This record gives sequence, structure tokens and C-alpha cells, in this order.
Amino acid sequence: MFSHAVLAVIFFLAAPPIMADNLSNNLGLGGGLGLSVRPDYLGSNSYKVRPIPLVEARWRDRIRLSTREEELVVNILGDGPTIGARFSYWEGREAGDNPAVADLEDYSRNLTGGLFVLYNQGPLSTELQVDQDLGGDRQGTTASVSVTFRTVLTNDLRMRFGSYLTWASEDYMDAMFSIRDFEAARSPLYDDGYSADAGFRDLRLDILMDYSLGRNWSLIGRLDYAYLLGDAADSPLVDKQGSRSQILTSIGAIYLW
Repeated sequence: MFSHAVLAVIFFLAAPPIMADNLSNNLGLGGGLGLSVRPDYLGSNSYKVRPIPLVEARWRDRIRLSTREEELVVNILGDGPTIGARFSYWEGREAGDNPAVADLEDYSRNLTGGLFVLYNQGPLSTELQVDQDLGGDRQGTTASVSVTFRTVLTNDLRMRFGSYLTWASEDYMDAMFSIRDFEAARSPLYDDGYSADAGFRDLRLDILMDYSLGRNWSLIGRLDYAYLLGDAADSPLVDKQGSRSQILTSIGAIYLW
């Protein structure tokens, strides 16, 4: 179930699928279980632990479904730069997630979808991606540029290091970081309202690990650090009640058919 899947632990589209050794060239399947630790909301300094159902499915090099990355990826063009579509899931934000958002507006779950352009040069990859909320209340847009480096440290251990810079639209920033005057008036935590404008949301670094435990099993993990920027960092949700430093860590095991 996408709402409980937050483990992003496999390589980007250009990286060889971790199940390729055990599957045919056309179809790949994998399943397992893991745990993740992530902030209560974007900008929070409190964290929650969740179980993660892991499901991986791919068809050739064209379509990939990953609950670990909460996305469905469809490659459209693959000669030279890879051009494709990516669909994901946002679990929304509710008053019960944290006292800091208890008196703020709830935002419903929704899909996000967008296009990406990925270019590979050996172990280095650069990507530009634009995403738009599809349905739901947020109706925001984000654009990100990333550089990643993949390496094989041993026969059993592969890692990926990535850096990401993300810009967000006014609708996105308003939903995630603004506090309306009437919300501030009914909350004991905020003195005044706050309006967040479009701008850079965060700079993020991550390390992904894939360790083979044998023919079919792999141990997978992630350490992700994001540093909120601009109006996101200045929001009272972050500056007074949370932290601009956001950490996500996860670990799990997956069986590959």
C-alpha cells in the first residue's frame, strides 16, 4: 500500500535492477518487509516508525512499479537521454499527525505525476524532473535537479550517493508551510499567520545501499538528509515548532524471484 511505503532504496531508472540476476529479461518480481523512520510532517522535529510492505515489479526496461519508492515509472524514450513519466503518492497531512498541525487545515491524499529527463555518463547520472499534484487539495508543482553516483564496493554491496535541489510552486508552499490568520488565532502555538511563496524548498543528500544476502535475498537501506530553504525554513511550522533539518532512514529485506 503506497501510503505506508516510504523506503526509496533502489537505484534510479538507469541503474541495473537489483532483481535482474534472478529474473527473465521481460518480467521481474520481488517482495519483502521493512521499517522506516520519518518526520511526522515536512518540517517536523518529531519522528514516527512505520512498517513498509515492499513490492517491486518491472516489465523489460519500460515499466517499473515500486512501493519502496512509492512510484510507477514509464520510460517513453531511451536512446541517449531517458525521457519518461513518473507517478507517485502523497499521504496528505492531518491534524492528528502532530500537535504543530492540530489547528491547521487538513490536506487529503493524492497522486502526483510528472515528466523526467535522465542522462547517464558512466556511474554518474543527472536528472531533471517536474511533478504536479493530481487531485486532492494541495494542487502544487515541484521541479528538481539531481546528480547521483553509483558504485559497486564489493561483489555483494552496491551503493548510490545523490544530491537534489527542489523548487516548489506557491500552491505547494502555501499548503505545506503557510499558516492562515484564523488558524493562528485558534492555535496556542502561533502568534500570527504566515504566508509562504514559491521558491527553493530544500537541498537533499542521500545514501542508498543494496547488500546481497544470497541468491534471492537482499538487505536494502537508506539514509536521507534534507535541509529546508527559504520560506519553507522560515515558516513557524519549521522555525518554531520543527526543524529545517529533516532525516529519513529505512531498512528492509526483499526476496527476488
